[in-house]
Amino acid sequence: MARMNMVQALNSAMDVMLERDPRVVILGEDVGFFGGVFRVTDGLQRKYGEHRVLDTRSPRAASSPQPSAWASTASSRSRKSSLPITSIPASIRW
Repeated sequence: MARMNMVQALNSAMDVMLERDPRVVILGEDVGFFGGVFRVTDGLQRKYGEHRVLDTRSPRAASSPQPSAWASTASSRSRKSSLPITSIPASIRW
């Protein structure tokens, strides 16, 4: 087994799932082009395309997005036959 840090392991796991199942999508702020705040999704949009790794705006007002809004967005996508992976910004307070 390869030795990885947490960011590399998460990126690898998402890469495996995106390759395995075309219904898997990743959504969140800056997860596409920039690879996310911590670069967890780095390279995945280039590999799988903008239709599978989506940069999305906050589901609510940018000043106070709620975790439940991100979960609701993912839930809505799952009802449309997608298997969403949602990147919730670290700045959100639970």
